[in-house]
This record gives sequence, structure tokens and C-alpha cells, in this order.
Amino acid sequence: MKTFVKIISIAMTLALSLPAFSQGDESRREIKQIKGDLYNIQDDNNTFTAFLVTPDGIILTDPINQVTAEWISVELDKRFDVPVKYVVYSHHHDD
Repeated sequence: MKTFVKIISIAMTLALSLPAFSQGDESRREIKQIKGDLYNIQDDNNTFTAFLVTPDGIILTDPINQVTAEWISVELDKRFDVPVKYVVYSHHHDD
């Protein structure tokens, strides 16, 4: 359990500390590998979140909004052979 809490803490810290890009950037959605099995996601509103792929499943932080969550779900299914096991919300509203 301590390892799980550590993983969640690291993922949340990275998700919340990712650099924000200027509003003038072209809208896009993308997944980028940070290191190892840790990735960040940028949605089309320049909002960021992160996920960690483990052998047991994916730990996803803040899926941003419904449209992005649906896109993330499709992308994760295409790219990884494990389900989303946990979704961690750091706050109660859309970004």
C-alpha cells in the first residue's frame, strides 16, 4: 500500500507541476512519455494531466473533462494492454 501511495503522490505532483503553455499555442491533444511508464496528456485547451502504466493497470489523474476523458479512454485502449485501474481526482471541477 505504501508503494501505491508513493506512486499516486509522484503522479499527482508531476501532473500539477507540468508547465502551462501560452494561450496562443495551436489547439491539440497529445500524450507524451515523461520517463519510463509515466506519461502526460495535453488536451485541446492546453490543460494537462498525467498517468502511470503499471502491470496491474493504469493510474490516471484528473481526466480534465468529459470530452477529453472519452478521448483518453480510446487512446489508452489503443496504446496499452491494461485497463485503467484507478482515477485520482485532485479537485472537484473541470479545468
